[in-house]
Amino acid sequence: MTFVSLGISNAMAQSETPMILVEEAGTLESIINGTAAEQAEELVISGELNGSDIKTLRHLLGGLYGDSSGPREGNLRRLDITNATIVEGGEPYLYLPEFSTPEEVCIYTKNNTIGDFMFWDCVNLEEIRLPVNITEVNTEPFMYSTALKSVTIPFGITKLLGWDFGHCTKLKSISLPSTITELGEFLVDYSPSLLTFSCAATEPPSCEEKTFSDVGGVTLYVPVGCAEKYRNSLGWNKFGTITEIDPMDIHVEKPGTLDSLVNVLPLLETEKMKISGKLNGSDIRTARYLLGGCYSSALDIQRWGKLKELDLSDASIVSGGDGYVLEDWLSIPIEEAVLYTGDDVVGSMMFFDCLNLKDIKLPANISAIGTEAFSNCKALSSINVPEGVSILDEGVFYGCRALEAVCLPSTVTKLGKYMVEDCTSLKKFVCAAVTPPECNEQTFGNMEGVTLYVPVGCSDTYRGSVGWNKFGSIVETDILQSIDSVNKMPTSRTAIYDLQGRQLRHTPAKGVYIQDGKKRVVK
Repeated sequence: MTFVSLGISNAMAQSETPMILVEEAGTLESIINGTAAEQAEELVISGELNGSDIKTLRHLLGGLYGDSSGPREGNLRRLDITNATIVEGGEPYLYLPEFSTPEEVCIYTKNNTIGDFMFWDCVNLEEIRLPVNITEVNTEPFMYSTALKSVTIPFGITKLLGWDFGHCTKLKSISLPSTITELGEFLVDYSPSLLTFSCAATEPPSCEEKTFSDVGGVTLYVPVGCAEKYRNSLGWNKFGTITEIDPMDIHVEKPGTLDSLVNVLPLLETEKMKISGKLNGSDIRTARYLLGGCYSSALDIQRWGKLKELDLSDASIVSGGDGYVLEDWLSIPIEEAVLYTGDDVVGSMMFFDCLNLKDIKLPANISAIGTEAFSNCKALSSINVPEGVSILDEGVFYGCRALEAVCLPSTVTKLGKYMVEDCTSLKKFVCAAVTPPECNEQTFGNMEGVTLYVPVGCSDTYRGSVGWNKFGSIVETDILQSIDSVNKMPTSRTAIYDLQGRQLRHTPAKGVYIQDGKKRVVK
């Protein structure tokens, strides 16, 4: 089996979840045979999957091919095919001899479709993440999967035909996207364990009187402002409790549970979110996906999140959980390639390559920011580093080409190399430290067109310090709390200020003023 660019034996030994890239449709069985993945209870699979591959997955999930009395094999219980693509071709994945119509006996895959009965009667299946690029869900895809506990239908699906979750006796949660407009009959039937049902659509999808049964004890989660609409709609009015969910108030009570929260609640499509509580590596990994990032550049083919603005000001980062990113382009052992969280630190590459991230509020109690923590965040426009942070390591904002402003706190003492390398839009850089933080000639590149804002009385010290002397303009001011306050200040090199940092409209007739970061005297 191929595991990215790393050796299979080492990868399987170190990683809790085997990850498989199917580079050629129809080869999943040959990749798995004879490896630890053959007996795994959890798999993450990307690449193209045709009928032969789905047949293999059904076998691993305790499903049958044809004879309902045949032996059930496989140990697979949790399947993540978020970054896989279902394609036509290969063998039929299911043979149903009791069907009378010959055309319906053998069932084949169709492009980007969860086909008829695709995971029907897979008795081991407990959790599944479906491909984000599917466009259609056909008849009875999960019926009689009696161990299934949770399902999230991806964004883009508009219709479920009915009988989808019939006789899923252990099913606890179902989440539907905002694109859903129509539901067929008996969508939920004989599902006595169901506790939560989420629908992100702002208008209740049309359904039938028989779409839901026995949901009086089930909580329905809907977007803010939509509860009354659902309460007065056919079918939806059967739910015992209808609760509105605010994406700006997500609290992680137990580290490692953010993933389950955003899959139970209708939050996968939101562009703005506030998360509080304690976040470990598993939670950061989930946040990366929401922000359009990935765990592995080789395995994660799609970037499915839509989140642009993330507020973590009331959150804290703690050690523990899974790794949040895999440096799979490096020829190093996997135990070094997987990055994990540490207490109160924005770790190396924590938000690296999160392509949707435009604005982030960092936890208030962090003490350091690691190497390339925000590198290649191409949409990031500005950032405030909170008080208490003392070190920003190498390349923190490398390649953030939309970044216009950076604000560092008074506690910063050291900056690494290439901090704002290739930040072609940078205009304002704020440092509230009275003593210029230690840096070197490679910390800053060409800063000729960037204005540096520093505390009153400190411009000469900055201008005489290594690295800081590269800025084209240094302005003293006593308003250094945040980018928002500094954004109102001009970047013009002809601006004139008094000794308190207040901008003057005209050159004073007499006295001392500041221009271009230098004190000037008019006698």
